Amino acid sequence: MSLKSLLSDLVAKVTSGSFSTSFNALVEVSKHCRKDSAAVSEFCALGGISALLGLVEKPKYSDICLSILANCCLIDKAREEVIRRGGCRSIARILSCIEKESVRNRACRGLANVAMTSRGAKEIHSCKAVEHIVTFLTSPTSCESKVTALRAVRILANTPECRDDLVTFKAPAAAVKSLQNEALQKHAVQALASLTQSCSLECALQIKEADGFKILEELLQASDSAVLESAFATLVNLSVVGDVRPDLGAAQAISALIRQLTDYKLVKPSYGTLFSSLCRYSQESVNRVRIRESGGLPLLVQALADQSKKELWSCCVCAILQFRYDEPSLAVLWSLDLVPTLLVYIRDYTKDHKEDQHSMDSSPNEMEDQSSSAALGDANGIDDGCLELKSTVLGGSGEKDEDIASDIAGNKSPGSHQVELKVSTLDTGDESADQENNYECEMSEAKSEATDYGDVTEEALNEDGSSELSRYASKTTFCIHSPSYREIESQNSGPDVGGYCSDLGYHSNPVSPDQARRPVSPLPGALSPRSTDSGLWSPCSTPRCDSPVSVASPEPFRSFSPICSENDSDSEQPIPSYVKNIVESICRDIPKKREFIKRKRSSLCDDQPTKVSGHSRGADDDSLPSRAKRRRRRTLSESVTPAYKDSREMLLDGMFKILTVFTLLEMPEYKLGATGLFDGLVRYLYDVPSPLQRASQIMSKITSDLHSFEEIVCRGDVLKLIESMVACGLKGCKHCKQFRDLARHWLSNLTRVAESGYGSGVLAHGLLTQGKEIQNWCCLTIPYVVRDKSILRQLLLDCLALNTLLDLLEEGKGARDRMFRQAVDSLATLCTSISEKRSPLRTASKGASSASDACRLEAFAMDLQLQVDDGSKVTGNRHRLTEANDYFRTMLEGHFVEKDQNVVAFRCTRGTPLSVVIHFLHGCDFQTCAFMSGLSVNVQLDVLRLCDLMLLPGLQREIEVRVRQNLRLESACDVYSRALELGLTGLRKAALWFVLTEKTDSERQCECLCELVSGRQGGQVLDDIASLVRQNVYVNDSPSTT
Repeated sequence: MSLKSLLSDLVAKVTSGSFSTSFNALVEVSKHCRKDSAAVSEFCALGGISALLGLVEKPKYSDICLSILANCCLIDKAREEVIRRGGCRSIARILSCIEKESVRNRACRGLANVAMTSRGAKEIHSCKAVEHIVTFLTSPTSCESKVTALRAVRILANTPECRDDLVTFKAPAAAVKSLQNEALQKHAVQALASLTQSCSLECALQIKEADGFKILEELLQASDSAVLESAFATLVNLSVVGDVRPDLGAAQAISALIRQLTDYKLVKPSYGTLFSSLCRYSQESVNRVRIRESGGLPLLVQALADQSKKELWSCCVCAILQFRYDEPSLAVLWSLDLVPTLLVYIRDYTKDHKEDQHSMDSSPNEMEDQSSSAALGDANGIDDGCLELKSTVLGGSGEKDEDIASDIAGNKSPGSHQVELKVSTLDTGDESADQENNYECEMSEAKSEATDYGDVTEEALNEDGSSELSRYASKTTFCIHSPSYREIESQNSGPDVGGYCSDLGYHSNPVSPDQARRPVSPLPGALSPRSTDSGLWSPCSTPRCDSPVSVASPEPFRSFSPICSENDSDSEQPIPSYVKNIVESICRDIPKKREFIKRKRSSLCDDQPTKVSGHSRGADDDSLPSRAKRRRRRTLSESVTPAYKDSREMLLDGMFKILTVFTLLEMPEYKLGATGLFDGLVRYLYDVPSPLQRASQIMSKITSDLHSFEEIVCRGDVLKLIESMVACGLKGCKHCKQFRDLARHWLSNLTRVAESGYGSGVLAHGLLTQGKEIQNWCCLTIPYVVRDKSILRQLLLDCLALNTLLDLLEEGKGARDRMFRQAVDSLATLCTSISEKRSPLRTASKGASSASDACRLEAFAMDLQLQVDDGSKVTGNRHRLTEANDYFRTMLEGHFVEKDQNVVAFRCTRGTPLSVVIHFLHGCDFQTCAFMSGLSVNVQLDVLRLCDLMLLPGLQREIEVRVRQNLRLESACDVYSRALELGLTGLRKAALWFVLTEKTDSERQCECLCELVSGRQGGQVLDDIASLVRQNVYVNDSPSTT
């Protein structure tokens, strides 16, 4: 007989009406349907489920019918048939009415099997069967019955509606009680793991009050892997509730997590889930201490250094930020090389996002920008010509707050998707499969949105926040972290004592136990918690805290605050009237900044009525604010957080916040300059388009920090910065101008440190006691960061920095390597900074001459010819020459052969230089004679030689002045050589000083100095450089610019 025929006969017998026939048939059906899914499906198709439901509530049939139904409900088709025919209500009535344990046991198992689908669980919820299952669990029954009840609780807890019912009827406490029975531990802890999904405060408190934390502490050390996994799953879920995290930490939960993460051997929960749970504990100060003392900080740093754990970086950064007031923990993090680890990410980010940003800028304000930059360069002691630097005013620091607020990149960041990982259990089999524990991951998306106010807007919000609260009398939810409350706390507690960077964001417990000296409210005027997109936790969320989120989520953590509304709905409850009255009275008593501004603009008599009317409106008028006020609030809300380009930039901003913490401490042990951070941030700000503003703020702090100064100077970081400041060559490049603005600001900070007693001592120590490499870096850096001449004298002369600099020139003249070029640039910057502004040399001017006496030579008879080497002849008057010059008098009237010659051979010169001398001796001058004007430098140098030969000091002075006026790099070497040959010390040093201070590109300057130092006169050149520097550095003690 086929299975279908057999089952058909059995169904007919079940419905026959005879007890014995029906009961025997039910026994046969139970045998066939126990583990045969095909038989169950056929039985359903033949109407067997309907027949069973017709008999299940009859006491004689209940036991056998419930057994068959429970087995059949493991199949979806049978389960749907039971739900469709209302079988859940019948089973629930049996569970609540019949006292026989075996019947209740089968009824409980049947309901659990129905609840294996969400539809079945909702049906059980609607028929209010959850209460009876919890009652069955708490009743004195056998161990087998309790196992069945715990399984039902575990399955039902996978559905939010049923989980709420279970918590309402104290199922968590009942499960904790079952943990005390060793035979039930495995099933009870699995039920708890399911119950604590999206754990609510009520559920967590039930477990706590039933001493579940103490039992959980023991289970976290169990040897059974199934028990251990469920215990950690429960711990992970409970960790979401902030109110019980301190108690969990006291129950050694943190130590257990750290031990397991250090030697991870579990299958589930995953490593990332356990790690994110550990990070949650950093939100409470007492748990932060436990994390530090239990060795959890190395895990955070190791995760950041491990490329295979990138998905953990966001929650890791958030956790580290929570330690920003815990100085012992910061010391541990520093010793673990946290900053170098962050620097690796910064460099990788810079490498991946590097772009060529140079472009032409032909804006009409370009000339104005260049003049402003020139003024700024002079103020900072940086010569624009030497470095080819052109820039605008520094960083727009003069802008008003409201202008800056409107220019902050990005509006309110879009709601981020939160991926939630739920640790749950699900039955997939019959009674034999009840012992198995399975986890399923439900991926759910929840949008999170928080309001944040940047640092720029805090002042404006402080001014307007109090009156805004009184105007909005209908505001709904009141929270301790709400803008108005925090503003009041900030005003009452007084100004911040310093040491806190307001842009670090909000954290749930701002005061560390060892940091009582810091204010309770660390954000003066920051009227809202940080946005979750900034990588920090939101202090207030829905009453039910989702359990544990995916580590890849942009909002790694959420926490529950009991101060928030307990209503699950989205609607907000109105503020109690007594609360409004208290807040409004405090706001009226707080003096507002704008009231004092009014007093400056109007008389006291005019101001008093205005202020009184303003208080009256704040207390009685509930009308909406003015259009301008609404527009102002909208502007602030739209510019609360920067619009990040991607998740990597958001993570980078979090790392910058960590670095900001160390820059604010300014302690000797935190030498950020020694980590290479200076160079890494310079490359980031230069190479990455639209860099984060926080990076430049960190650079400002580092360059102002005394403890980082030595490392920055001794590592050559300043020289790398100078190289980055060199213009790209494109006219008006906006990128170059902006970067030079920042670089000048950093150099001015370094200058303030270098010219302090500490900074000059560091430089002197490096020059006198350190190795050759550090000495070289120090002497190359000094010209860029020291402007005070008294300090320069000590460093250059007493500490021999000048000798070291000249040695670099001499050693590198052959190779012309990078060190030689740096030495040339450094020397040029030094000479430019110490040079005095001199008025241009002018030749003696004569009155205007008529056209007839333009050249005096034409008035004389030409009776003498002087033939030079190039074959040309220069004519002159014999009498005039003998009368004007002793050289010609001796030659033409003495005992020489030239006395009787009309054509005299004149060797070792050329025609043009000799003609100049002849013109001069005939009375011509440079102002009136056309021939003598516009002479080339080479001709003037030949004239100087003739002046030395013929003893013409007057002409020599005139020519020397003109040579100085027409100096160029191309001819500077010839001028120096001729001046050295003729013994013209002043001209020689003037030519060399011109080379050192000329505003030109570094390459041409390098070539010219290399030619001078490499020549025969190289030693004299170095001596002249030393002499010029000594001479100028003693001229005036006050800093001067060119």
